[in-house]
Amino acid sequence: MARSGKVAANSSSQVGRHTSPEGRQPPPATGHLEDLAARQPEPDRVETTTAVGEAADTIVEEIGVRRPDLVVMSTHGRSGIRRWIYGSVADEVMRRAPVPVLLVPAACPGEWPSNRAPRVLLPLDGSELAEGALGLVDT
Repeated sequence: MARSGKVAANSSSQVGRHTSPEGRQPPPATGHLEDLAARQPEPDRVETTTAVGEAADTIVEEIGVRRPDLVVMSTHGRSGIRRWIYGSVADEVMRRAPVPVLLVPAACPGEWPSNRAPRVLLPLDGSELAEGALGLVDT
């Protein structure tokens, strides 16, 4: 599943809109993302950005700017009253994103394989949309 495209790492926070006038410190997550990018096998393929604002809004805005083919994000796994109170950024992004969104549940055990492409289960429902995802899977 090796692809030659770039990977964008984004951090969004719900602390109010960040405007970066000259001389202001970047948001704290910036350094963390840059460190993560530097530790990747191909760090030159990773672009980072940090935005402060409503998380779902800033992620959807980044989708419009960066034009990814796929968004991969984790979920907190909230349910019941906690989900009703706090909402779900992942659900909001999934509903509003103009591209496919892959959600990784908080309870997902293990790590992504580093020595091979991940195995993918791709259920099909007979629709052209579902079958179009076959192009993402190497045989």
